[in-house]
Amino acid sequence: MKKAIVLSVFIAFLSGGHSQPVLISGGPENDIIGRICRMPDGSLLAVVERNPDWNSGDLYSCYSEDNGQSWSALSPVISITGNQSTFSVTMTLDDSVRLYYASDETGLYRIRTLASADGLVWSGSYEIDLGWPSGSQVYDPAVITEPDGSMTMTYIAMGSGAHIAHCDEINAWDQLMIQIQEGAFRARVCFNPNGLYLASYHRNLGGNQYNVMVRTSEDLKQWSSETQITNNGNSHDPFCGVLPDGSFMVYYARYEAPAYNICRRESPDAIVWSDEEQITFDVTYNTQPAFIAETEGIGLVWTHAVNYDTNNDIYFCFYPFPPSSAPGVTQPSSGPALLCDPLSGQIVIQRNDAYCGSGQMALWSATGSCCGRFIIHEAQTRTSLPNLEKGIYLATWQIGEETGCSKILIP
Repeated sequence: MKKAIVLSVFIAFLSGGHSQPVLISGGPENDIIGRICRMPDGSLLAVVERNPDWNSGDLYSCYSEDNGQSWSALSPVISITGNQSTFSVTMTLDDSVRLYYASDETGLYRIRTLASADGLVWSGSYEIDLGWPSGSQVYDPAVITEPDGSMTMTYIAMGSGAHIAHCDEINAWDQLMIQIQEGAFRARVCFNPNGLYLASYHRNLGGNQYNVMVRTSEDLKQWSSETQITNNGNSHDPFCGVLPDGSFMVYYARYEAPAYNICRRESPDAIVWSDEEQITFDVTYNTQPAFIAETEGIGLVWTHAVNYDTNNDIYFCFYPFPPSSAPGVTQPSSGPALLCDPLSGQIVIQRNDAYCGSGQMALWSATGSCCGRFIIHEAQTRTSLPNLEKGIYLATWQIGEETGCSKILIP
C-alpha cells in the first residue's frame, strides 16, 4: 500500500510538473531520432539523426549548458555515403563519450562505434564484432555503461529479433549472440543496482497487433517470461531505464486516433506496473522517446512530426521530481485526502481518525517552489488557498509524527 501511494503521487505530479518542451533540432530537415547524455562538466549532449529520405542518415551533435532550456547549433558527427541510422550514446567511466550506430557503408548493416572527449571532435570509427557471419546484418544498438565500467548492448539481428551482448572493456564484446526475443524490434536494456536487468521491446503478437513487452535477467543469459505492458495493439519504440529509487520506467509511443503520443509506466519490480500515463497530447505523431533519470528528475527527448514522412523535429523536456522524493520525507499507509473547492477557494481536508490532530502543510508548484504554508488546527477541515493558476500541485503535510504528501488539482 505504501508503494502504491508513493507511485500515484509521483506520477500524478509529474504529469503537471515539468518545463516547457524545448526544440533541440528542427526546421525543414527530417530529424528522426534523438539521444542525450550528461557530460562531466554538467552540460547535456544530444546526438541527432538527420535522414532526409529515411535511407541516407547522418549524425550530428549539440549541447545545452542550461539543463536543456536552450541548445547549440548542430555539429556534424559523421556524414558519409550510405545510411548511418539507429544509434546510442553513453558515457564511459573515463569520462569519454562513446557513440554506437548502425551503418550500411560496406553494403550490409553493421554496428560501428566512435569516441569523443567533448562531443564535438569524434574519432576511431571501427566495426563491432558480435560473432555474426559475414553475410548477416545487425542494427539498432542500444548501449548502457554499468557501474563497474562494463557495457551491455541490445541490438537487432535482421530476421532473428532482439539480441544482447556484454563487454568488460572497449571492443571486447562477447560473441554469444544471445537472443532475448525472436521477432522483437526497438530492444533496449537497463540495469538496476539490485542486480536485475530489464529489456523492453515491441513485437507483433499476431494480426499486426504490436505491443510493448519486457523481460528480466540476472545474468543476461537466462531471461524471464514476457510481461506485456500495453494492450492497444499499436504501441512502439519502448525505452527503459531505472529511477533513483530503484523503480523501472518505460516510455513508449502509443497510437490512439489520430496520432501516436508518448506514454509511460513504472514498476518497482518489473512485474506489477502502474497505470499508463500519457505525456504528450498532440494530433500529430510523437515517437522515439528516450530519457535519462537523475537525482533531480527525468530528461526526456522524443521525435515530433511536423509531417511524418518528410519533416520531423527533436524535442527535450525536463520533469523534476516532487519535493516528497527528498530524503527524510516518509509516506504513511493512509492520510488525509486534500481536495480543492473552486467555489470557496479553499482546500478541503478530509481526515480519518488516525489523522485528527494539529499539524502543518506546505503547497508546492510544479517547479518545486513553495506556494504557501499553513497551520492545520486540530478540528480544522478547510484552509484558504493562495491565488494559484490552474494545474496540479503537491501538498506536503505533517500531523503529529506522521508526514506525507497529496496531489491537489486546481481546476
